[in-house]
Amino acid sequence: MKITFAFLVGAIYFFIIFLGVVPEFALATIAFDASSTGNSAGTTITVSHTVGAGTNRILFVSFYAEDGAGGSGEPEFVSYANVAGVKIGAVPAKSNQRTQTMWYILDPPTGTADIVATTSASASDLGIESASYSGVD
Repeated sequence: MKITFAFLVGAIYFFIIFLGVVPEFALATIAFDASSTGNSAGTTITVSHTVGAGTNRILFVSFYAEDGAGGSGEPEFVSYANVAGVKIGAVPAKSNQRTQTMWYILDPPTGTADIVATTSASASDLGIESASYSGVD
């Protein structure tokens, strides 16, 4: 199952609205900033992302790891510009499937920097989809 950008945006709105990442009265001010994607293999993936200069920023990162041989390293760490992400949740892998995790960083530094994600074991397919927003708090 490949996670699409539409899934990522839907998941972001779910977490914002239903889990209270953003107070309900502030939803009208949220503005999309930028998105980035990347794929790799191994234990670490690095993807460049640019966060705009808007105020009250948030960066969401969807990170998956898959090993087609039947195992999957657990995605265990995400950072942007050396700022650690907070894990929102995970969907554990079944045989020959991906382990999917969601992360966020409140008020990430502006400008272009790397999103770096690591997994507990080497995987044949690592992927990141990220999106940043302003006006979230």
